[in-house]
Amino acid sequence: DVLVCNAGVGLYGAVAQLDADQLAAVLMLNTVTPVRLVQLALPHLSAARGSIVLVSSVAGVVTLPRMGGYAASKFALEALADTLRAELAAERVPVHLLVARPGITATPFADNAHGDNLRVPRLLRRMVSMRASRVGEAIVSGVEEQKPEIDLSFSGRVLQRITSVSRPIRWC
Repeated sequence: DVLVCNAGVGLYGAVAQLDADQLAAVLMLNTVTPVRLVQLALPHLSAARGSIVLVSSVAGVVTLPRMGGYAASKFALEALADTLRAELAAERVPVHLLVARPGITATPFADNAHGDNLRVPRLLRRMVSMRASRVGEAIVSGVEEQKPEIDLSFSGRVLQRITSVSRPIRWC
């Protein structure tokens, strides 16, 4: 059995100009809702020795200007995933946790983004994107192979390596 937390919405614009209500809504959908779903599903997944998939983003480990709102929600999801993984291990809960970080994917994501300045989503639409089916196949493979994380975008892997010296220590 597998719980996949994949819902998400973007929020773009300068941090100093973000609408607080939009930021709260993005944090609720991208961060709080997956936590609540994990809490609800964990007893069943533990009994079934199942898996949890948290779909994060390259923006959860590396951010760029005008992406602070979205990145904050994904950085928080990454922190919660690190903590959850350590807690599951400490309690010997037999649930596998996979964090998936797709890059730009061919979906309506950019069209549904929030923010006053939507230059970033327009730029995202012009960039090379991967097929959603490729992301799905990689997630299935990651679950089957019990991987702790998968990074699907080449540019994301490169950016992560470049910025790895500034990343916090991961304890698991």
